Amino acid sequence: MNERHYGALQGLSKDDAVSRVGADQVWRWRRGYHDRAAPLRLDQPTHPANDPLYADVAPSLLPSVENLDQTRTRVMAFWNREIVPQLKQGKRLLVSAHGNTLRALIMHLDGIGAKEVEDFEIPTATPIVYEFSRDGHALHWHYLNCKGQERRSA
Repeated sequence: MNERHYGALQGLSKDDAVSRVGADQVWRWRRGYHDRAAPLRLDQPTHPANDPLYADVAPSLLPSVENLDQTRTRVMAFWNREIVPQLKQGKRLLVSAHGNTLRALIMHLDGIGAKEVEDFEIPTATPIVYEFSRDGHALHWHYLNCKGQERRSA
């Protein structure tokens, strides 16, 4: 699943963004549930409409910027359409995504609120294993090979 689109931050290193607008603002734009950077114009090179990967997607469907709330809406539409039906069939799936996309998904799976998710850290390259009921509801999860870090899902 695609990462959250960072708008004007897209393509900048974190250090470059911090030097332009300050660490606090960059944190809000990167982690805030409702906050977001300025949107990209369609003619900017880092806008997804200019990426060959999205050549078959109408530019109006591609984000110019997203906050975590918008990312969550996008992720949940995919989750409900593509993943839940397979979980209900008893399939075992591997979902790969970046941190903010995973945080948006975990909000739903674990019942985490907007404020809590802003501070929720997911270790880089550490798989998360979820177990689901037959109706597709999350039962519990743990980091792979990290016993004792399991949380109960809502």
